[in-house]
Amino acid sequence: MKRNTSTIKYLVKQANVSLGKIVPGAIEAGEFRSSIATRDLKNWMKKVNLPYHSPHKFRHGHAVYALKMARDIQALKAVSQNLMHSNISITDGVYGILSDNDVREQIVGHGKQITSSETKDIEVLKIMTKQLLEKLGIDNPREK
Repeated sequence: MKRNTSTIKYLVKQANVSLGKIVPGAIEAGEFRSSIATRDLKNWMKKVNLPYHSPHKFRHGHAVYALKMARDIQALKAVSQNLMHSNISITDGVYGILSDNDVREQIVGHGKQITSSETKDIEVLKIMTKQLLEKLGIDNPREK
């Protein structure tokens, strides 16, 4: 069976990769990166008796968990940058879809009782707003 030169080079590179050999010039930067990562992940999962999940599933799980834990725009930006997205809207579009349970928790949370601390904060805001309106010479429409 006659093989061309590029096929032979490919097979040599593949053999070096599968044997774990690092041969200068045999593998170019980034070449076979995903297949090596997948192979290694399979081996690690097997060693610890856990089911295999693709690297993409780990990425997705990390992204969803991190977005759920994010409490401000800085945290969202950090997650987006960690995923190497060029902007937050990509991260939100791909990973920001809420599950039915998440939607239910958010909606139910809107009807919760306001704590005494939150009540005090609201009262302080009302007073500050009233003072600001007075300084600006604007009548408060709620007092009429």
